[in-house]
Amino acid sequence: MRNILFTRHFDEIIEENVNVILSPQYYWIKKIEIPIKSLKEAKKVTSSILKLSEKDFYFDAIEIDDIFYAIAIRKDLDIKIDNKYIKSLRIAQCEFKDVECLNLPNNFSLQKVDGLFFCFPEHRKDCICVGNLLEKLELSKYSFNIFDTVALSKKEISFLFISFSLFIIMFIGKFISYSIVDSNLDKQYNELKKYNLPLTNFQLDSIISDYKTQIDKQKKLRKYIKILNNIDLQNGEYIKHFSYREGAFKVVIESKRNFDSIFKGYHFKSNKSKNQYKVSLYVK
Repeated sequence: MRNILFTRHFDEIIEENVNVILSPQYYWIKKIEIPIKSLKEAKKVTSSILKLSEKDFYFDAIEIDDIFYAIAIRKDLDIKIDNKYIKSLRIAQCEFKDVECLNLPNNFSLQKVDGLFFCFPEHRKDCICVGNLLEKLELSKYSFNIFDTVALSKKEISFLFISFSLFIIMFIGKFISYSIVDSNLDKQYNELKKYNLPLTNFQLDSIISDYKTQIDKQKKLRKYIKILNNIDLQNGEYIKHFSYREGAFKVVIESKRNFDSIFKGYHFKSNKSKNQYKVSLYVK
């Protein structure tokens, strides 16, 4: 069965069973920084971490190299392939986890920044060709059944409603039972110890502060990537080099123009020669 990578430029007509891998343009992903011990726990916090509507998005979680990530995919995702041919829906972060850079058609590439894949308008000599990788790719254990989630029959909805009602009844019974059992402070303290929750406001504030720091870092990286991605190149101009190391994006553009005006207001250093423009954009 074929594996295909779906990007904004994908225009192939599919009339066979395929495994569809979504490029980063079609899913949201964020590293889970709060203390999590299992994938089951991670899935419970994905919607609150990504802060997206549960009405519009399918949520899940993955674990790669002992790190948990929150995942969201739009429920109304339209990838222009008949659902009957889609045998599994996957994401680039899982299927290409051991790769740092992939060259795509239309002079685009997938490159990792801080461990996450982003799309860039360039090819790099040190990148693997995605076509060669897809032919011999060993798929991961993660797939996302968003189409099954959306297309529920009336019979299935009735079954879920009855199941949910029974769950509510059981939950109320459990709540009353636990309210009686946990009537003293000693037992409440033991419950906190059992689940390894923070025992002081100081510990909780420390966790929240660290989490906010990671969020701010991700927002800054996305902001700078958007600036670089929106550089308007003219005929004959192209990005010769693009990298991110030690807190700075380094870009080399084959062009006779000066692009300093684009980076006005940001911390950067540039160097203009006859046919090249070099810039180091520092993330602050």
